[in-house]
Amino acid sequence: MDVTKGNPTWAFLRRFRVETEASWRSLHHWITSATAALEDIQRELDELERRWAEALAPLDEVSAIDWRNFRPLRLGREEAWSDWLAHLLEQSATGELARCFLGTEFAVADTRRPNVLREVRTANGERRADLVIEWKSGEVLHIEVKTGDQDFDKTFETADLLSAKYGSGRTWTDAILLPPEDEGRWHQAAEKVANPRQIRTLTWRGVAVGARRALLESKESTSWRAWAQSFCGAVEQRILGCQPADFRGSQHGLARRAAVVLQLDLLREASK
Repeated sequence: MDVTKGNPTWAFLRRFRVETEASWRSLHHWITSATAALEDIQRELDELERRWAEALAPLDEVSAIDWRNFRPLRLGREEAWSDWLAHLLEQSATGELARCFLGTEFAVADTRRPNVLREVRTANGERRADLVIEWKSGEVLHIEVKTGDQDFDKTFETADLLSAKYGSGRTWTDAILLPPEDEGRWHQAAEKVANPRQIRTLTWRGVAVGARRALLESKESTSWRAWAQSFCGAVEQRILGCQPADFRGSQHGLARRAAVVLQLDLLREASK
């Protein structure tokens, strides 16, 4: 906007000219290429979702259902996510969920049907651990569960107090479960702690991948698979930001591309 005698004017519009035709042709080519690329990844996603639907039958493919307002899981409270995760870990006949999202670094020999304790109090009663998992081998894993709360300061204190109370003479491991986007902030918080104990990082993406792989296990009961499907859908859509298939289809442009790529990457990993 021009300024004439201190007052703004729109006079600059008289000099405004649309750029050359060549520049518009370049933009058209870019849009055409981007559209073609989106169509390619959409086709790959459609095919992967079709295969998952066949593999999960009689259950539906997870992303075919909108789980974002799934009332049986209180989606606004971390305690509810911990409750569901504890149930699925403790009732798993194969241990595939735990094996997948914990990864090889934990090297637990048998992850089937562990004893999972919730809200375990520290000796002074001031802190409560979200999950304490006792494996058949006698090893113990303590997990602090986060679904967006970035108050990490108490995590180290809880781990220290809990290990002092229960960890003597046992193989004890501490971990924190985070949305992937919070990993950076968590590591920044850990760097500020003097002589911190080792707390390993787990992500909800790993939980979703593990749940999907466990859903393919025929040895898991139908009821376990039904609850795991619901939980997996809620994790994908509420914590990871994936979207139901119908909702993705109603979007356009970059928003649709981002939604398709996010779901496709997850299914690719879970299909390996």
